Amino acid sequence: MHTMARLHFAYCFDSARFGEQPALLANQQAEVWLSYLQAQAILSVRNPTAAMQEALVAVRFGRDWLAGDPFEADRAAKCLLLCLLRQCAAVPSLGRVGEPPHHVVLKLLLADAGWSPSMIATLLCGDDLNSYLRETALDRMSPMMGGLSDFGGWISYTRAQALRSALDEVKDYFNAIGRRQKALLGHIVPEWGTRASLMAWQAYARAQSMLEEVTSPEKALFLILD
Repeated sequence: MHTMARLHFAYCFDSARFGEQPALLANQQAEVWLSYLQAQAILSVRNPTAAMQEALVAVRFGRDWLAGDPFEADRAAKCLLLCLLRQCAAVPSLGRVGEPPHHVVLKLLLADAGWSPSMIATLLCGDDLNSYLRETALDRMSPMMGGLSDFGGWISYTRAQALRSALDEVKDYFNAIGRRQKALLGHIVPEWGTRASLMAWQAYARAQSMLEEVTSPEKALFLILD
């Protein structure tokens, strides 16, 4: 039996609105950016939403993040992350506390169904958060954001649509779980082999539900695989 300590968290945020205020500082120096981000980060954690409280645990937030240590390499990334979490609303994930580890099931079965490793990684972990910066007015901040990708990833509307289409293409696979798939899942946890059909379909449906939350080009997902 394999040990599975990892959890999966998913949130939806307004990708257009998130960048509006920082974009107003686009022509300022790095020190102005950092001062603004730190002030906003402090505000963000003062009265966190339930979704943000969950996410703070998932990213292993510590009060020292807000200390403003100039020698902390990822200080800017941590402050930006806290600003992002303030915008987040919880959506169906692939395995929160007390839920089946859908992400483990999907990683195994999507590979068997023919998905590439990079495509599976995008569904489970999202794209590098720095690519979000590069696609917005926050592009100038990207060089300061060392370590940002360590905290999670994002899925844009375009990416979500592509992943939903790719899932549609393997729907028949998840509807016809046979001996091979039962053996694959049973190799991870013996009990899974006997519940393979149900677990496979639940994981597939949850992935679709998660992606369906990205309802417009202004929306995006933020994912944490902890």
